[in-house]
Amino acid sequence: MSNTPYQIPLEPWLPECYPITRLKWSHELVARTLTDIIRGVVKPLKDEGADVKVEVHVEAEGRISDQTLKMKVRETLQQLGAKYEVKED
Repeated sequence: MSNTPYQIPLEPWLPECYPITRLKWSHELVARTLTDIIRGVVKPLKDEGADVKVEVHVEAEGRISDQTLKMKVRETLQQLGAKYEVKED
């Protein structure tokens, strides 16, 4: 097994492959695609041995019940040790 990094062609017209040492990607997603991102992006990178960092920014608008906010959202965020802010209008 080789110790060289995984290589992909950056442009189809370039004859050589270049080692990829860093990947940074940003895109606005809907919640249903999060599992697809984990399965199709994060897991393959981790399987290759890459150190992967994922940042999540969530904004929700609409009628959110106090029950959902307290018993599900806040509880989960606290269990994860996440920093969060709730703005009530």
